[in-house]
Amino acid sequence: MRILIIGITGFLGSRVRRVLETGESHHDIFGSDTKSCDIGDFQAVKLLFDRARPELVSHCAAIGDIGICETNPDVAMRVNVAGTRHIASCCADY
Repeated sequence: MRILIIGITGFLGSRVRRVLETGESHHDIFGSDTKSCDIGDFQAVKLLFDRARPELVSHCAAIGDIGICETNPDVAMRVNVAGTRHIASCCADY
């Protein structure tokens, strides 16, 4: 199965990857992090989906630090809200 893990280097994404890579199941795992895809940019997310052609998507990208979200509400909205919307839209289209 072709699996796309968005936020693959983060706390949750790295653990999801580790679980998927263990055992006897063999998956093609693709990942993105903040350096390879800005999820706040719809075109970047669409390009990521076009390249990975995923059968399953694990969305693990977020700004989880409340302090950062409170001091940078525009960034938090761009990543946590708009980014999630972009990923959901690409999942629906794909």
